[in-house]
Amino acid sequence: TRRVAVTAGDRAGTLSEQFSFDLPAVASISPGNVAQAGQTSTTISGSDFGTVSQSVGVRIDLMTCEATDWVSDSSLKCKVAPGSSQTKTVAVTAGMRVGTLTEAFSYDGGIRRRRLLEDGSQQEYLVWGLSPTNLAASGGALSTLYGGDFGLSGASPRGRLG
Repeated sequence: TRRVAVTAGDRAGTLSEQFSFDLPAVASISPGNVAQAGQTSTTISGSDFGTVSQSVGVRIDLMTCEATDWVSDSSLKCKVAPGSSQTKTVAVTAGMRVGTLTEAFSYDGGIRRRRLLEDGSQQEYLVWGLSPTNLAASGGALSTLYGGDFGLSGASPRGRLG
C-alpha cells in the first residue's frame, strides 16, 4: 500500500494506506524446458507486469535473464542463460513487486555422476556433452566436457575418458 500526500499552497495533508498495486502473477513460461547449453528465448505469460517496460525483470531461480523485453501487461520475453537440470522457480519483478511460479522451468537432463572426495564423501556432478565426440585411438587430444556442479574452483581439474 502507498501513502497519498497533497500540497496546496502552504498547506499539506496525507492519507496512509489509500491504494495498492497487485503483485505480478506468473501463469506460465514457454518453452518450459530447454537445452542446458546455449541461450534460449522464452515467453512468460501472466498478469500485472506493468503498463510500460520500466523496471521489469525475470529470474530463473537465482539467475537473472540475460535480456528481458516487456511485451505487454501480460507477456514478457526472456533470454535464458545455460543452466542445470533441476526444476526452477520463475520470478517476475515489476517495479518493487515480485510474483513467482514454482517448478515452472527446467533444463534438459544430463547424466548424473558421482565422484569420491578426499574426505571419503561423494559429490554428484552433471555431464551433458563432450566435444569432439570422435578421437583417435592413440596419442593425445584435447576435448571439452560440458556439464555442471564440477566445483567452485578449477585448481586441479582432472578427467578421464574410457
